[in-house]
Amino acid sequence: MRLVVSSLLIGHGFKTSGIVLVALGVAATVFGLLPGAKFFTHYPTLHGIVKKPIPSWSGRLWFAAGGALLMYWGLSH
Repeated sequence: MRLVVSSLLIGHGFKTSGIVLVALGVAATVFGLLPGAKFFTHYPTLHGIVKKPIPSWSGRLWFAAGGALLMYWGLSH
């Protein structure tokens, strides 16, 4: 049942405004490009989950790419 509900929300039943997607993309890009931002990822180990930093350029690249994708979706729909 949970799969059906989530597929309905993600599929054609869930529509959002293009303005919202563009604004969310701009916010994600600005957040990723802020100076002094530190990005972390969680690695599973034998002693539990460890939070390790990743290079700043990689985190900035992911946020900029995600923001650009959201802006593209907002402008193309």
